[in-house]
Amino acid sequence: PSVAGAEDQFGGLDLPWYCLVGSWNRWQPIDMEWDSSQRCLVSTVEIGVAGILSFQIWLDGDWTKCLHPDRPDGSYMDAALLGPDDSGQNQNWTIGKHPQDKAARGSRFQIRLHLNEHGIAKAVDWVKTSQGSVGTASVAGSHGGRSGTGEANHSTFGDHSASAAELGVPTREYEVVHDLVYVRRYPSLDAAAIDQRAKGARISSVEETFDGWVKLDKTPGWILKDMRGTHGLHELLAAVGRPPQHLALAELAETLGPQNFEVVFSPQMVVRSAPSKTSAARSLKKCGTIAQAESQTYNGWIRLVDGEGWMLSYDPQYGQLLRCCSVEERKVQHAARQSAKEALDKAVAGQDLSRLQHAVAGARAAGLRGSPLQVAEAAVAGLQKQEEGRVALRCTIEAAAGSVGELQRSLDACIEAGFEQGAKHARQLLDAASEEQDRAANVQAEFLDRLAAATASGDATAIKVARDAAKRGGISTKEIARIYALHSSGAPEVGEHLAEAGGPSPPSDAAIASGTSAPATAEVTAPLPSACAAAAAIAGLKEGQEPVAGDADRCAVAEQEVMLVMPAAQASTDALDKLREDDAPLNESACSALRASGLSAPCSGTAVVEENTSAGVAEVGTSATDPSKEEFAEVAAADVASGHFDGLWFGPTGEFMAAIEGTTIHWDEGPPKDLKLHSAVAVSTDMFGQVFSATLDSQGRLRWDDGDLWTRHSSAEAAAEAIAKAVPADAKSEDT
Repeated sequence: PSVAGAEDQFGGLDLPWYCLVGSWNRWQPIDMEWDSSQRCLVSTVEIGVAGILSFQIWLDGDWTKCLHPDRPDGSYMDAALLGPDDSGQNQNWTIGKHPQDKAARGSRFQIRLHLNEHGIAKAVDWVKTSQGSVGTASVAGSHGGRSGTGEANHSTFGDHSASAAELGVPTREYEVVHDLVYVRRYPSLDAAAIDQRAKGARISSVEETFDGWVKLDKTPGWILKDMRGTHGLHELLAAVGRPPQHLALAELAETLGPQNFEVVFSPQMVVRSAPSKTSAARSLKKCGTIAQAESQTYNGWIRLVDGEGWMLSYDPQYGQLLRCCSVEERKVQHAARQSAKEALDKAVAGQDLSRLQHAVAGARAAGLRGSPLQVAEAAVAGLQKQEEGRVALRCTIEAAAGSVGELQRSLDACIEAGFEQGAKHARQLLDAASEEQDRAANVQAEFLDRLAAATASGDATAIKVARDAAKRGGISTKEIARIYALHSSGAPEVGEHLAEAGGPSPPSDAAIASGTSAPATAEVTAPLPSACAAAAAIAGLKEGQEPVAGDADRCAVAEQEVMLVMPAAQASTDALDKLREDDAPLNESACSALRASGLSAPCSGTAVVEENTSAGVAEVGTSATDPSKEEFAEVAAADVASGHFDGLWFGPTGEFMAAIEGTTIHWDEGPPKDLKLHSAVAVSTDMFGQVFSATLDSQGRLRWDDGDLWTRHSSAEAAAEAIAKAVPADAKSEDT
């Protein structure tokens, strides 16, 4: 069609037809009129309650030839004109978005399309006006259309002015339940309001759209019966009386606009000119074809879009004739969502992470929303955190393999966390570790029993064999010394055992303390082999080796054994050179060199061996005239007076080791022993002929030279109480 009145302007050209489609009338095509005074096509629109409206311009009524802006909600003041093309989806001109529009509800605007000399669109704009009629959808014809969101509706929403009596269809009664409702020219919130109804008013409807607009009977206009949350409103009209028996779609459609219906009656259905079986037939639709309808009557007829006609959806004789596709889709979706919800509930109850994650993914795909999905997502997050903790517990269990204490703690942690699988694994490893510990304990007990028997017998060879076997069995030197101390009553002294084994007897502590360990004459000196043999004897007791003496090679071995436990800072080159001279006596030069290295040297007496009181190592001793003895006595007296080391002492795994009171150490098992105090931080004690030394670290713990680390857990008073309980009554009376 040509643009009426524009022929003269364009030299008699047959211009294309431009129509306006917009949000105010459900995107129904409206012819634009030629305004010769402005030399452009115009159409007047009115702003609705939303305060804005959107539109496009189609060439020849075809949405694939759309004139649109280069952006959504474009304004002629900042957007370029594009088209005609099929890329107008969501690219609408919008009046009321730009501040200069000054649009408000009820404002009228004239939309203008400017053409060039060939009748081709060159610009779009609009002006605010108080004159001109609002464009209507009165033009009949088959014009394609679509919504502002790009959804096809192909609806002209043609003549709905016929009454129920004229159409021969029943009506339905509604009551206004909101304070006030508007009667609109078309079934759209953007359409102009032409009337209103107050709360309590009764209205009669002749037909209604599938998204809830009811057409008034005998009077123009439409009223929306349910806002469905728009602007915070819900039900506006309530149905009165019994509902119709045969509606094509009884529930409100989830999607706005026309709905698709499939022909399910075979072989075909008739499209009629009116909602009556006696009306003229217009066309036929075969079974399986789709018909698009925009409204329905209350006796089962649907009005097809584009004025195509009417079709009956249900017949008492033939049953269902048409099937609403959206309803079936909704049923499928509902079933999918219900199934997804049930799967979610089961997965949440089962607390299985993998299954729950799968159920959540299925629920999202089915479109399930709200509380069930939120609960499941929270459960997934909780199970993921729980799984992280279980992974950490598994690592802890594997790292603790073989350790009874660590495995027990891992087992307790698994039980507390409800980790049954981890607890089962930890229990299995714990049982295996306990069995291994019991087996090792039995083996060690057998070694210790042999050592006890050998010690009680006094047989030096048997003692040595039993001692070496115990060491190979993994028993600590301190435990070997304790067993020896327990069972050495009446047995020969250690020195005698060593003498029997071929080595010299080391002097006793009493001899060293009294100064009688060597003659006081300056002329008497000892050859180095004697001193070397004494050092080797102590080293042999510590390291489990045979005492050695005599030749230079064996002396060198003894020196190396002594150096194993001697701080490097205490060894000087000169002193070692003197020690390696097999036949040289310990003269004054050698004594000076040894003193320079931090060792106590026998400058004027027979060479003896005593323990290094500052480092806890075997070294060459001195005569009674050594002035360090007086200093030692002063330090010891001061520490005894203060009870510096008094208390209950425990090992690194919490087992009770000993109690210290003054200069006595009370072992957990075994007789009390003397404790020598060398300074405020250093002590030593003699067990099994071997000296053990310890120092207090910065944290108040005793670090022993054999690697033990003791911690004090109570005061001196508590230690005294523990000692009183540990010492037998007869022992107390004897001490007293």
